[in-house]
Amino acid sequence: MTTLHATGLSVLRGATPVLTAVNCRVESGNLLGICGPNAAGKSTLLRCLAGLLRPTQGTLELDGQPLAALAPSDRARAIGYLAQNVEIAWRLSVRELATLGRFPHHSVWSRLSPTDCIAIEHALAQADVAGLSERSVDTLSGGERMRAHLARVFAGAQRVILADEPITALEPRYQFEVLAALRDQARTGAAVAVVLHDLALATRYCDRLVLLNRGKVIAAGLPSEVLTDARLAETFGVRGVWTEDHGRLSALQPLR
Repeated sequence: MTTLHATGLSVLRGATPVLTAVNCRVESGNLLGICGPNAAGKSTLLRCLAGLLRPTQGTLELDGQPLAALAPSDRARAIGYLAQNVEIAWRLSVRELATLGRFPHHSVWSRLSPTDCIAIEHALAQADVAGLSERSVDTLSGGERMRAHLARVFAGAQRVILADEPITALEPRYQFEVLAALRDQARTGAAVAVVLHDLALATRYCDRLVLLNRGKVIAAGLPSEVLTDARLAETFGVRGVWTEDHGRLSALQPLR
């Protein structure tokens, strides 16, 4: 079982606290949603979990080993990261983009192995872009492009997958497809965390939630435990309309 464990994470930007004593666990088999209002520290937390930002205080461990002790190549083989508003600076096909996900597994100048080729084909299928594999990424719609970037992450076959707001500005159909693909990765054994603003989708797809506000963890646990009426009102200024079994938010409404 893979566990990425953050304990007491604090991050300062100058003298301003961005994260304060944050505890968080990303575990295999589970999709963790990281939620909160703007400037809550969600992306900062994800970058810390990916090893891209060193916290001012606190510890990060991957399966009991300090994340900072891992060589960059070992960390790249263990953790896949999808940044917010990701862009590519040159013209690539979807297959070529997915191929980039295999780079941590071999030297720069080595050819793709049969294992690499199988992983790439599997990733294209998992992200539902096999039919687009020869298309240039810059010709795709927003939803197709995001799935192509997911194929790059999936091709790496990392134990941990971290995605920062992967459904922002996507139409509903593509939001469902992207989150379903990430949930499927969790169901097949990956430890997956995703930053989300859409609370209804968070309750639909995520197994557990971490709610941040002003750099602090307000609550963590099952979606229905975290997004209580009081927390929705205090943190977001809204109230929730839940399904009869109280398992999913069906809508959000203003307090007035």
